[in-house]
Order: sequence, then C-alpha cells, then structure tokens
Amino acid sequence: MLPALETLYGLSARDDPSFWRRALSWVGLSAAAEWATLYAVILGLAALRAGESTFVPLLLFLGASAIYYWSNLAANVLMRLRMNAVARRSVERIAARLHRLPLLGFESLGRGMLLTRLLGDGNRLAIAGRPIITLTSGLLNVVIAIVFIASLSLEAAVVASAVGLLVVAVSIGRLYRMSEGFSAIARDEAELYEFLRDQHRGALAVRLHRPRAAALGGAYRAFSADLERTRVDIWSHHFERQSAYTALVYGLLGINVFILPLFAEIDSELVRETNLAVLFLFYALVSIVFSLPKVIESALATERLEALNASLDEEHLEPAEHTVGRGRFADFSTLSLDEVSFAYPQRGRRGFSVGPLTARLRRGEIVFITGRNGSGKSTFLKILCGLYAADTGAIRIDGAPVERDDLPHLRALFGTIFSDHFVFERVVDGDSPDVEDRAEALFAEMGLAGKTALTGGRITERALSTGQLRRLAMVLTRLRDRPVLLFDEWAADQDPEFRAYYYELLLPALRDAGKLVIAVTHDDAHFGLADRTLHLHNGRLVPAEPRSGGS
Repeated sequence: MLPALETLYGLSARDDPSFWRRALSWVGLSAAAEWATLYAVILGLAALRAGESTFVPLLLFLGASAIYYWSNLAANVLMRLRMNAVARRSVERIAARLHRLPLLGFESLGRGMLLTRLLGDGNRLAIAGRPIITLTSGLLNVVIAIVFIASLSLEAAVVASAVGLLVVAVSIGRLYRMSEGFSAIARDEAELYEFLRDQHRGALAVRLHRPRAAALGGAYRAFSADLERTRVDIWSHHFERQSAYTALVYGLLGINVFILPLFAEIDSELVRETNLAVLFLFYALVSIVFSLPKVIESALATERLEALNASLDEEHLEPAEHTVGRGRFADFSTLSLDEVSFAYPQRGRRGFSVGPLTARLRRGEIVFITGRNGSGKSTFLKILCGLYAADTGAIRIDGAPVERDDLPHLRALFGTIFSDHFVFERVVDGDSPDVEDRAEALFAEMGLAGKTALTGGRITERALSTGQLRRLAMVLTRLRDRPVLLFDEWAADQDPEFRAYYYELLLPALRDAGKLVIAVTHDDAHFGLADRTLHLHNGRLVPAEPRSGGS
C-alpha cells in the first residue's frame, strides 16, 4: 500500500520537480494561518479576562483567517489542476499507444478492464487533488498541534501524542484491508461493464426468452450483492473507526479536565487553552481519516494505470512510424502464405490453432474463403492481413518474406469489412471535394442516397439498418482504394437485389480494376463466380466441398 501512495505522490511531481515545493508552501502557509487564528482566540480570551482591548487579537484573527482562506484555496486549486493534468497525460499516454499494441495483446486486455482503467481509474486520479491536500495538511496540523500543546503543557502533549499515535496506528492497520476492497471493486466494475454490455448486445434474445432473462436477473442480483458486501465491509469498518476516533478525542478532553490536574500543575486557564488546541488536533485527525480512503483509492488507480502503461513498453509495441498508404508494397503482384501456423494462447497452453497454411493469391482475381463456423476463417483472415503475427512460417509479398516490423505496411494494402465491422463517424481524409463527390456517386449506387452522406469528413447519419450499415462500410472501403479487398460475409445481411449486385457486378468490377478480392461466403449458389475457392476445415486448407458446409 505504501508503495502505491509513493507512486501517487511521485506521479504528481513528474516532469515538474518544483511542484511539491510550491504545493507545500501553500499548505504550510495555510496551516500556519490556521494556528494563528487559534492563537488570536487565546489572546482575545486573555484580553477579555484582563479587561483590555481585543483590537490587536481581532486584527490577528481576521488577517490569519483571510490568509488561511486564500492559501488553502490556492493549494487546492494548484493540486486540482495538477492532478487533472496528470490524469489526462496518464490516459493519453496509454491511449496513444493502444493502436500500436498487436491485436492479440489488445484483445487480451478485455473491453471492461480497458474502459474501467481509462475512464474509471483516470477519473479517480483526476479527483485526487483535494484528498491529497487534505491528508497532507492534516498530517502537518497534527505535528503543529502536538508542538503547540507541548508549549502549554508537556504532560498534555504526551497524552495527545499517545492518542494521535493510536489513531494513526489503527488507520494504517486498515490500509491493507481497504486496498484489497478497492481492488476487488475495480475488478467487479470491469466485470459489471462486460455483463451489461452482453445484456445490451443480446437485448433481443433476452426479451424473447424469459428463462434466460430470469437467469440473467439472478446473476446480476448475485453480482450486485457481492459488490454491496465489499463496499459495506470497507465503509462500515471505516465509519466504525471514525466513531472510535471521535470517542478517543472526547476522552482526551475529559482527561485534560478531570485527570491531568491530579498529576500535573496546570490551572483552569491552561486547561481551556489546551483543549482548544485538542479540538484543532481532532479536526486534523478527522481530516486524515476522511481523506485516507480517497487517497488510497486514487493511489491504487494510479498503480493500475502505471501497470497498464508499463505493459505497453516499446518491446511489446509495433513501430511508431510507418509509411501511410501502400508504401514499399504498393506495386505487389502476389501475396502468399508459406507454411504459416498460429495458435491462440490460453492460460499458458496452446488454444485453437490454424495451419500450417500455404496459399498463393494474385492481384486481379476473386478468391472465396469457405468453411463451417469455427473452421478458422476469421483467424485466417487476420493472419493474412497482418493483424495476427504468425507463430511459424512466413507471409510473402512477391516471394519476399514480410518481417514483423513490416506488418503495418502489409495492413496498409487491405481494405476490410469484417463481420463485426464498425463505422466511425469521422472519415480520415474524407473532407476533400473529390472524395465527397465520389462518395455521393457511391451512396447512390449502394441505395443510400438521401439516407446518409459524407460532409466535412463526417458521416451525417449512422442510425441505419444492419444491411445499410454494411453498404455504408462498402462505400467507405471503396473510397480508400486499397489494392486488396477483404469481405467477411458481406452479403449475409443484404436483400436479394444487393446480394445479386454484390456477387454478379461489384466483385467482378473490383477484380477487373486490378484488385485482389478475398470474400468469405456461405452462398454456394455463387461459388462459380470466384476464380478460386479456399476451403477451411479445423484450421487447415482442404479441397473445397461440392457445396457449402452450412452456416
């Protein structure tokens, strides 16, 4: 836990070593002003008892109060701005490198974990400013309080120190338990996101199947109950100890009044002054207790963000820069797989595997990929376009092997529409008049005129049917004009008119334009339109079946 706190404080001073000097200057000034107000009150009480003017103590009180307000405000603003900037940079540093993480590594992160790190932990870090200032000033005030009380009564300072140490010891004793609880909550948040995302994506099935809906409801209640128990365990124990701290401080007030005079020479006036200082000590201890959970939560969030950032080191990332467009492979003629194999890692052992695969594809041909569900078609496509790096064998361009650092260049050859293709609102380089004119013609060709458009580099409407979204994806893919086009079951969501158009007109036209067209299909009625067919079975390329293997 202490290393996590050290990480949090260290991160706040990253790239600015003088930050904490400035922050502590404001915190120190605030603490000094706070105790100056107490001193002014004590002087004012003494003046009242002596029948003297309270003008000087009043001026000191007002001046100290004003300094406390402005210095405390300055410290909190400084820390709030700093922690927001730190959180933004931490999230940006991770987000800027995620696209360089190989797809397999990206998929292993999990959507829920990634979202809760970048949004949840990023927000926890951003709002850590106030708790950090409160904790820091509270610790400083405890030290000042003990020194102040010692200046009044050494015996009272010993008793106050013992109470303070007891509070700190109990609080530190809870740190490990609290950190475990907050870590469990962070894991549960990631799982909850995945759970709710599945419910959203499976909304139709849930509403059509009452037993499934009931089962999901039961699972959610169990999940929610576990999360509730964790939160209750953290905060109930925290507030129980807070009540105990309050009782201890009240007990200290009683000790100073009823017991301390029995063992030390201390008059009633000194007791009153000491108890005023004890109340300030109590406020400092309460501020520590209140801020500690938030600081711990922010420290753990920092630790998780730093761990994620560390996992994205250069050793695991692809090169930061590569030629945009087709680059060195622009004029290729053949794309080959040479004894390529790949296996998904699965808890230290090999999962589903494909290969060895050997195939030679040429520009200016249509190649159909067929096979039953689960035969490895999607994996084959991801290897082919460089999204997965092969474990063995080689991908070759015109006979030359594609090295790992060349994979971004390989990907730049492909225009793809996968089965789970996503259409972004913003189209890169899509705001030139030439692109918009071409897009308008393609929208009309794909039956989308009047339904959506490309204006100023943005798609004006994406609330379309599944088939229309696939046609929109086809328009955008054709606008990019890549030499290799890869379509995964594009026609599955189209009506008969566009299905026929796709197979009988569009694919041949793309081939005749010099494209290498690779299409996954189950439409055996159109198999004869391909120049070649590659059939996958259990991760291997085998002779094509006389008809489709089903869907």
